[in-house]
Amino acid sequence: MKQDLNALLKTINKEYDVLKISNHVSTVLNVPVSFVNKLHDLNANITNQNHTADIKTFSGNDNQSPIHFDGIISKDMYATYIAYTSDCLPIVGIGKECCFLIHAGWRGIYLGILEKLINHPMTTNQTFDIYVGPHISKKYFTVKNDFIELWQDNPLFPEFIEQGHFDLCGYAKKVLQPITQSWLASHACTFSDQKIASYRRNGSREKTNLTLINNPFCH
Repeated sequence: MKQDLNALLKTINKEYDVLKISNHVSTVLNVPVSFVNKLHDLNANITNQNHTADIKTFSGNDNQSPIHFDGIISKDMYATYIAYTSDCLPIVGIGKECCFLIHAGWRGIYLGILEKLINHPMTTNQTFDIYVGPHISKKYFTVKNDFIELWQDNPLFPEFIEQGHFDLCGYAKKVLQPITQSWLASHACTFSDQKIASYRRNGSREKTNLTLINNPFCH
């Protein structure tokens, strides 16, 4: 099974555009959802895209596995982890004792996935180098009155909403500040860059983007 997974991952550099964000983090652009389905079939360490606040943890032999999860925290710093996103934030954290990978859309953030991350026993008492892959920028993330009404009781919200545009990445940076050692966010916007999959732009879920920790074939 691992050999099959590695063979699939090896095709990435040959068939798709790869954006290298750091030595440990890369994003594969505009990948067919059928590729994601193959990753699931091969039991890859991959998040779902259910817009929940659920996080799966890998801690030695302790594998707590919710059925649906939008985040991964692991003490195995050398394994490969994958998240797929189309406009949401793929957030990676590399620490001394563990790493994490979060699919953070506005629904998951509203439900508290970031607060759950910073209060998790595996992330407390350490800081992380945090990387954010391509995502929708504030300029193109327009929201309507129902969204504003939903968020209006959040004390941080007014700082990141401006004339109907919400700064999702800026909001996440603020919330994750207590566990942040360094922060590097991609300036690539999924909505404006035609080479990057975007649900909001195309209205289609046929393509997505993969963000990986430790892609063994990305150099």
